[in-house]
Amino acid sequence: MHIGNIIYNLLENAVKYSERQVSILVDCRSMGEKFIIEVSDNGAGISKTESNYVFNRFFRGKDVIQKDIPGMGLGLFYVKLLVRAHHGIIVLHSEFGNGSRFTIELPKRQ
Repeated sequence: MHIGNIIYNLLENAVKYSERQVSILVDCRSMGEKFIIEVSDNGAGISKTESNYVFNRFFRGKDVIQKDIPGMGLGLFYVKLLVRAHHGIIVLHSEFGNGSRFTIELPKRQ
């Protein structure tokens, strides 16, 4: 259930923050002692400066606020909380204007 919530939240964000026709790729694979989940999109992307804060509670990017996109800034905080609860890590790869890729690594055994 929690893994489903993580993926759903990342998909919802990809659609919500896309300014054009959205293209989303979800890749799940097993690699050694971990599972890798990647969610990539062609959306607005996130600047390097703001990438450092996207997992903080209540953080909303400057561009998002200016465009008046609804939200509370809790989604990615919640995602990171769930990933950590499963002893995993999440990493954001993004460039403003060129989409985002979230990579999640979860151990197979805890």
